[in-house]
Amino acid sequence: MLKSDRTLIAGLLLPHFPALKTATSADWQAFLNEYTGLAIGNDVPNAEAFDRWRMALAGKGIPVWGETAESIAEKKARASTMLDLENKRRAKAGELSIQLAEEAPGNTV
Repeated sequence: MLKSDRTLIAGLLLPHFPALKTATSADWQAFLNEYTGLAIGNDVPNAEAFDRWRMALAGKGIPVWGETAESIAEKKARASTMLDLENKRRAKAGELSIQLAEEAPGNTV
């Protein structure tokens, strides 16, 4: 099996693009590049190519792999919230370390 056999994605995408039922690997690649506006070459391994196409298709509202534009936006918002909380936690931990160092000079914190 070639690392760039694009027909391996067919099972996931045929419900959305049934006209490609008999498409070759080259057909899938050309179609997905054209449809998504990406320029993924033959040398790109399937895992990377499929992930790029998946993200581009989700951005167009096609829920491949359960991802939609809305679910991606929700994940980004949750990630942003978690990052903010982590940055606050780290800042507070740093402040606590400074406070402890001032209260107990010479002791390692």
